[in-house]
Amino acid sequence: MKSRERRWWRGRFGVYIGVILIILTVLFVLDYQGKYFAPSGGISDSLSLPTPSFDWHDKRNWQANLSVGMTQAKVRQIFGEPEKVKVSHL
Repeated sequence: MKSRERRWWRGRFGVYIGVILIILTVLFVLDYQGKYFAPSGGISDSLSLPTPSFDWHDKRNWQANLSVGMTQAKVRQIFGEPEKVKVSHL
């Protein structure tokens, strides 16, 4: 009885590992396509991101356009998407 049970678990284990590998492969391919392939034409201009209103490099724009309590969405609307994000843990 033990050998029958062992064969059953070995068979199931192989199936589980196979399914996990397939899922990981699909996720990797989707992630790779999202990073390295630009969307093809056919997307209307209304769906494209708006161009930033001000240059974030000029610090005078910071003082004139930023205020305490602004949302990230509002800041991104004014200055555009960030080129780089740095996260530090205290």
